[in-house]
Amino acid sequence: MRYKIIYLTISLMFLSIGYTQEPAKVKPAQSMITPRAYHEGLYIPIEGSYLICGGKNGNTILDTCEFFSIQTLSWTSGPKMKVARKNPPIANFFALSKQGSEKGSILIVGGEDQSGSPITKADFYDIQTKSVDEFKPLPVGHSGGIVFFNPTEEPLIFSVLIGPGNSITKLVVSNNEINWVQSPNNLSYPRNGHKFVAIPESKILIVGGGNKVMEVYNYKDDSVSVAKELPSDIIGHQIVTLSNSDILIAGGINENGSFLQETFIYNPLMNEIRKTGGLNTPRRDFRLTLLHNGKVLASGGIDKDGKAIPQLELYDPNTGKWANTLNLITARANHTAELLGPEGVLICGGNVGENTPSIKTCEIYTPEKICNPGTFSCDGNWIVKCNSFGDGTNRTNECPGGCKDGQCIGGCKEGERRCRDIGVKIIVEICNATGGWVLHQQCEESCKNGYCDGEIPPRDTGVLDAGRDTFLSDNQSEKREDIIGNDEIEEDILMYKDTEGIIDNLSSFDTNTDNSGSNGCSCSFIE
Repeated sequence: MRYKIIYLTISLMFLSIGYTQEPAKVKPAQSMITPRAYHEGLYIPIEGSYLICGGKNGNTILDTCEFFSIQTLSWTSGPKMKVARKNPPIANFFALSKQGSEKGSILIVGGEDQSGSPITKADFYDIQTKSVDEFKPLPVGHSGGIVFFNPTEEPLIFSVLIGPGNSITKLVVSNNEINWVQSPNNLSYPRNGHKFVAIPESKILIVGGGNKVMEVYNYKDDSVSVAKELPSDIIGHQIVTLSNSDILIAGGINENGSFLQETFIYNPLMNEIRKTGGLNTPRRDFRLTLLHNGKVLASGGIDKDGKAIPQLELYDPNTGKWANTLNLITARANHTAELLGPEGVLICGGNVGENTPSIKTCEIYTPEKICNPGTFSCDGNWIVKCNSFGDGTNRTNECPGGCKDGQCIGGCKEGERRCRDIGVKIIVEICNATGGWVLHQQCEESCKNGYCDGEIPPRDTGVLDAGRDTFLSDNQSEKREDIIGNDEIEEDILMYKDTEGIIDNLSSFDTNTDNSGSNGCSCSFIE
């Protein structure tokens, strides 16, 4: 079978007109065609649909898949896999397709068979032709998760599978050859029931499933290193990447079978771990879903009595606390919970307790609508902008003189620029429409008059040079001191951490890109 490499840029736009403040809600959705638990799902933006595959119905491992249409909110039969699988890792493989296809493909890899053993076989589903073919088999069986990348440099490393056991396998494309490559280095500790997630610097974090020591795998150089320790080993837990790149670790049971209420935040750049607020209801075999507003939804799971949990909880990274919200219509565990555009989180299947039949019902959790999308308001001295779904706000800038009606009091003039040396970077800030300074771009070497690396500013514009206002005209050059103290610089650095994380990684900001006049600088606006 011949393949070709393609690159697609996929962007989603949802209409955000007419939102008014509405409470959160849980409503029934159309049931799946087949009852199933221990299945996996994948959102396919190019199709506007959600794919679920495999799982277990009673004592039978399933080989079927189904599609949920976001437009019609209904299910249709999907492809049939070449082999039945429980907990099958699924990856959106947009960059690879069969020759002649332009929509990309989906990999369904590994999983567990009827006996619970890891599977080596892989299936290749072509989105355009709707056909399923056998893909190259894995060198060793894997189940329980996959990390997918969209690489741009050869060798192209598209996905990584880790465990059970201590083996690591990655999918590599080099010279148009596609191969599964087993890492020469194994995990330090064999694991089963672990979770893993991509973190910065070409690394993957592995948590629980056999040891309280977390490990880090670098998929570029195949190195394995030890990270921080949890208080105990855990299984049945969940992890999710927050908007600021921190990792939230929650739930599960320890090696003694005790349910864990405490949750943790791991900072991958600093290799630091700390406790955060505890779950109100300890649970295992549940799901964590990152919402558009930056909060995290915990749904379902099994409690200490072996019963499914109806209570939904929300984690707020700004407060570090969990809060109970609505109840599910049907308590469930071992289900899927996927964020699908403005509708909210689609929660499907699972079972209602230990050793109970699988169910096929679905429901949708929609977060509270609190603001009109795109509008500005004040949060203390901060200006915040309502996100495109109306369910949360993002900080844009702080107003030293205070904030009123979504505008800085005594703020700067829109379009003005200034250079800032914040210690780790030299940056350019630009005055936005609300009268506050926001990050515009970072400079490779130097900054002068609000422009990177020796750029010449246009005349008749007001700019700031490293904390000093400079107003230029044909006849005069007038300068006004604008003293910036260390406290203000410190606050600005914290602003970047609060908005979307790390100044070293501009892609973690919620930005629109504008490269006009950048002269090679990476130019971004915070929304």
